[in-house]
Amino acid sequence: MEWRAVGILCCGWFILWMHRGAYPRPHIRPGASRRELVEALAIVAALLLLPHLRLSMLWYTDWLGPYLMLGLWAPYLMEILLRGRSLTLIGVAKPLNLPKLQVVGYICGLFLLSKIVDPLSVAAGPYGVITWSWSTILVFPLVEEVLFRGLLQTRLEALMGTARAWLCSGTLFGAYHYYVNHFVPGRPPTPEQILSLVYLAAFGMLLGAMAAKTRSLLPSFLVHALNNLSL
Repeated sequence: MEWRAVGILCCGWFILWMHRGAYPRPHIRPGASRRELVEALAIVAALLLLPHLRLSMLWYTDWLGPYLMLGLWAPYLMEILLRGRSLTLIGVAKPLNLPKLQVVGYICGLFLLSKIVDPLSVAAGPYGVITWSWSTILVFPLVEEVLFRGLLQTRLEALMGTARAWLCSGTLFGAYHYYVNHFVPGRPPTPEQILSLVYLAAFGMLLGAMAAKTRSLLPSFLVHALNNLSL
């Protein structure tokens, strides 16, 4: 439990470091619109619905199959088909802002160190031993970065500004893990799990700040994958 508290403090420190200075110009023109709000609500509604589905897709069972399909198809449907615009606008692009990329490098180094020195594994999971898999390390970090940082955060940014957008998307990221792991199955979280959910919210904010500062999903995906590797 103590190391999860350290993880929250580390996330807070890096969030402040990442937030310093000006943000690069967003790929999507700022300006709140009803369409941005409707699409953001549609993404949230889809995320809330998914844990109630029981479908098997590929080698994923229950709701993980639809979750994977949403992450893979939503960018095409919402950006290319409905909006007629490039995926570059949601962060499928080369990272900008070299000074902030250096901060990302430091964070990656800490996660790699935590894999070598076990006590520094501040992101240790509260749900028992998690089996290493490509899904844990690569597939679902990609899906979540596309959904939470790519699609949702860019729309929130148009509605409420950059910093508020990643604060909101990070909070939703932590809340969604509570919804999936506790609310839907009806399992009240233990104190240790509550602390881990707070960590996930802080970690989601850090990922959101990375995406906003670099205008790319690549740094946040890399850090997300390394975080899962350290579980």
